[in-house]
Amino acid sequence: MVIMYMGPAGPVADAIGFDIASIDAAREAAELSASENRIATSAPLHLALPMQDIGSVLYLPVYRKGASIETSEQRREAVEFWIGAPLLYDELIAMTVEHAPSHCSLSLFERSDASRALVHAGAANSVSADGPTWREDAQIRVGSRTWILGMSRPAPTLMELAPRTAVPTSIAALSGALILALIASILNTRVRAERLADGMVAEAHRHDQLLQETGRLVRVGGWDLDLATSSLHWSDEVKRMHEVPDDYEPHLDHAIDFYPEHAAKLIREHVERAIEHGTPWDLELPFTTAKGNELWVRAVGRADRSDGTTHRLWGTFQDITEMRAERERATAANRAKSDFLANMSHEIRTPMTAILGFADLLDDPEQADADARRDAIQTIRDNARHLLTIINDVLDMSKIEAGRMDIEVMPTDPAALVSEVIGLLDAQATGKGLSIRADATTPLPISIETDPTRLRQILLNLVGNAVKFTEVGRVTIQISCDADAERLKFCVADTGIGMSNEQRDSVARFEPFNQADGSMARTHGGTGLGLRISNCLTNMLGGSLHVESELGNGSHFSFDIHTGSLAGARLQIPDFTSPAPREANQRATSASAEPGGLEGANVLLAEDGPDNQRLITHHLKRAGADVTIADNGQAALEIVRARGADAFHAILMDMQMPELDGYDATRALRRLGVTLPIIALTAHAMEGDRERCLDAGCDDYLTKPISVEALLLACAHLQLAPPLDAAPPRQAG
Repeated sequence: MVIMYMGPAGPVADAIGFDIASIDAAREAAELSASENRIATSAPLHLALPMQDIGSVLYLPVYRKGASIETSEQRREAVEFWIGAPLLYDELIAMTVEHAPSHCSLSLFERSDASRALVHAGAANSVSADGPTWREDAQIRVGSRTWILGMSRPAPTLMELAPRTAVPTSIAALSGALILALIASILNTRVRAERLADGMVAEAHRHDQLLQETGRLVRVGGWDLDLATSSLHWSDEVKRMHEVPDDYEPHLDHAIDFYPEHAAKLIREHVERAIEHGTPWDLELPFTTAKGNELWVRAVGRADRSDGTTHRLWGTFQDITEMRAERERATAANRAKSDFLANMSHEIRTPMTAILGFADLLDDPEQADADARRDAIQTIRDNARHLLTIINDVLDMSKIEAGRMDIEVMPTDPAALVSEVIGLLDAQATGKGLSIRADATTPLPISIETDPTRLRQILLNLVGNAVKFTEVGRVTIQISCDADAERLKFCVADTGIGMSNEQRDSVARFEPFNQADGSMARTHGGTGLGLRISNCLTNMLGGSLHVESELGNGSHFSFDIHTGSLAGARLQIPDFTSPAPREANQRATSASAEPGGLEGANVLLAEDGPDNQRLITHHLKRAGADVTIADNGQAALEIVRARGADAFHAILMDMQMPELDGYDATRALRRLGVTLPIIALTAHAMEGDRERCLDAGCDDYLTKPISVEALLLACAHLQLAPPLDAAPPRQAG
């Protein structure tokens, strides 16, 4: 029984939150009013805590809406709160004494059985005269208690008792005045109570609106079941979740019918336990609305009990369909990431095991067989390339997820690119007894506008997967063109193991770290990133990727891309039977890159890694160049200052070094007026890294691991350029 509202608050605001039940007189009066459904008056007590006034409190019970209040027990259980009206004795006596005669005093007693107790010492209208006194008493019924008003005054003289003399004010008149004072106090209290009630109703309405809005936002509602009357109440939000009309009257048996059989059985069991033992429940269950929509709900129930009997069940009802779906998606994503990490660990450790193992084999002095040594070297090289592919996939996925993957559109021969892909994968397919064939079902344009690097990456991934998952038969690449729509379509079909409908649907979501199932990774390898990357790249090229598959009958992966304008384009059926030319950067090294091709060239190598220093120096010297090594950018800068820029033909600059990195070293060299060609060597292969190197003042850019062919060709190209002193200095950005 805590004071929640008080009006006007004023100096008694500290009383809010005070537990009235801690005062026996107040608790007894409140319990009596609740039990008998009438106004009850407390015994004298201190009111208005800061002022410590003496008085009584009138209590009026307010019961829960719709609750049964036929018996005392029901009324005690159904009471929601009390409205209390204070009666201050000082105020009542002060209002009464105004009507009292002069020379009298008033006292207020409370009658209990045959005794009476003084509750107020009284008030004097004026100083009483000496001599005998005359005392009168009057009883007044106030709520559940009886008060006695006592008046003492000097005894009247004979003259005052003469018939012609007016009779002084009697105790009856004063008791009437006290009753009027009580009525006035109660009326005043009633006005205050009405104002307080209005405020409480308004605040309750605001709270109800807030709860309703909150319930709508989070899809939570409340319910209440009175076991005495079997009356079930649903909040508006619960009705909305059930998709029933606003005037729908729920019943317990019908409410359970919204659940499927197994869930309904579970609910009945928990309701029975709650009624019998008061056991609460908190369940997540499937649920079907009145309109047939399937949801998942969280059903929470609690029991109100007294004297070992449950008389009320209540709780909450929440739509958790989306929450549950999000939780399942998060669980699946976490599981996929865990599988990916485990698979990635396998994909990295397997080639590393081969690399380290065959390196040890090469180091074995007893291994003198030349063929075995060549086989070991080839194995190390193949596994290193596999590791590089994994790294590239992870970097590409990172760029895509960060929105930093850019497309470089240029004229591209689609038929030549398809032939190139076949050439790159033909050996792998032949080793498994498979064939790769390309067919054009329509004439194809000789040139389209697209990004050849990304288109090649998509085809390599799809055709590579087809070869990986096919043991017998062939892989076919079908190409067609819709010139009017400016679309080029590719379909990669295989005769491999195929996928079940569930596996196909999983793959078709093109989520990262995802394969048809975990056994695919264990049996065939792979990181599960390729299809996600291919789908994203296809979208960036203006198309979309689709998959069709049947278990045991192979798979078809098809995608289309935008070609750019084909107005006036030359179309033809390509011949995929003749070998395709290799890319320029994949051609055999030119004469200038052969041993002796850099004869007479002086190269400054700024590189902090000893192993890379030895490797790069070896290849440059083998090609005929003289090499000077600087361990960092600061050392390179000092060497150029000491020996002069004309001592070198080119500088190979590692971009990440201690003391002074390659970016700052290149800028410093350009500020000194050095016009030497500078080639950036970096392990940074993300989007924007090339531009960063060029902006620093570099002339070319090579990524690690460095291809020997690319390195020698870049150096040869720069050496064969116009005289170094004729080139204008490149300014650092």
